[in-house]
Amino acid sequence: MPEHYPKILIIGETFRNDTGGGITLRNLFSNWPNNKLAVITQSDLNDEKICLNYYKIGANENRFIKILKFLFSVGKFKYFTSSNIILKNNDLGINFHIKILFLNLVKKTIGALSHFLGIHHMLHSNRLSNLLLSWINEFDPDVIYIQPNSLQIILLVDKLVLKVNKPIVIHIVDDYRKTKNKFGLLYYYFEKKIEHEVTQLVNRASLRFSICEEMSEEYLTRFGEVFIPIHNPVQIERWNKKKYKYDSIISNEFRIVYAGRIGVANRKAINQLIDLVLSLNKEKQLICFDIYSVDHDEIIINRLKDIKSIRHHGFIPHDSLPATLSNYDLLFLPLSTSSRSLNYTRLSMPTKASEYMATGIPIIVYAPKQTALYRYAEKYKWAFVASNLHELKKGVMLLLGSDSARNEFSEKAIELAIRKHELTYVSRVFQQKIKELI
Repeated sequence: MPEHYPKILIIGETFRNDTGGGITLRNLFSNWPNNKLAVITQSDLNDEKICLNYYKIGANENRFIKILKFLFSVGKFKYFTSSNIILKNNDLGINFHIKILFLNLVKKTIGALSHFLGIHHMLHSNRLSNLLLSWINEFDPDVIYIQPNSLQIILLVDKLVLKVNKPIVIHIVDDYRKTKNKFGLLYYYFEKKIEHEVTQLVNRASLRFSICEEMSEEYLTRFGEVFIPIHNPVQIERWNKKKYKYDSIISNEFRIVYAGRIGVANRKAINQLIDLVLSLNKEKQLICFDIYSVDHDEIIINRLKDIKSIRHHGFIPHDSLPATLSNYDLLFLPLSTSSRSLNYTRLSMPTKASEYMATGIPIIVYAPKQTALYRYAEKYKWAFVASNLHELKKGVMLLLGSDSARNEFSEKAIELAIRKHELTYVSRVFQQKIKELI
């Protein structure tokens, strides 16, 4: 008898390879029949190999304040202002990407101002249009899956469950209450509002996933509900490009790499490693540090203009990452050590943590001791852990000079990746829990 796969309606996040939530989603549903998946999203970057059926939230669902309507009309964002069913991820061309850059600049400017004024969460809302409801009814889902990454999406799900009585699965990949509500004039109002809405969603859900064990432990206390930890799963053979035995450094230089986003959660830590590499090179160490990021951080880029040993390479496609990382001797996994950032990072488990483990390349985790990332690395010894500059320097020097240390961290990381993060195992647990709902 063939295995039964329920039809899953995914709301908010989509199948893409430039966000942690999207990468995790792609891996978890990689072997699910693509005709049994549908996505409601605001993104144009959707993978038609995994899912064929997309609905883009647009003018029929969005309710913007008037100034945003005007700016979008000036930019002629037709792709944004009309709802449509996306059947194929076509090449959108240079004009599309120019418009995206303009839109992101507008959103960033308005976002900063609106957070200060405390009105960010009131700039727009979503409603259930007849077109959207018709599309949902035609798909006829068995289960609704949501990564709650905005207040608007959570409120949309609230409206949807009144119309479509289906089990809800939530998967929290960031501590949303802390990551999205930035300080402003109405900060405490929205702190309570978001907490109320998230609690309602948690209580309404039939199945709950978190991004790591520590988040599950805290959420059991916070919400009184059981969360199953499901982190980004990995295909070991895809990431482990070489069988690493560190009898010698790859080249005459000791090569360090960071690949990922640059933002409030790690900017300070990246700058500190830049300072350390510059200092060590003055001491006649041969060290280079490469940064691959989609984020065009002007401060960091301007620092590096005349520095040959540290380079910013811009965005690298996720599919190219395993081959790129295999050229390095040390992987840097930072979370900011500033107390201000701790609210955002304490329960974080970066998507790349399991990917880095699977490479077998030694890792330095540079993060506060209070974070789930630091404690996870310390508990299972899959990386050298550092929480201050002294420890960071100690880690770099140890992994630069000791073959046995490099091999020990490499072996423990690969062993843990196979035991707890391997794709077949994790996706089977994840999918079986969903199937049990039906």
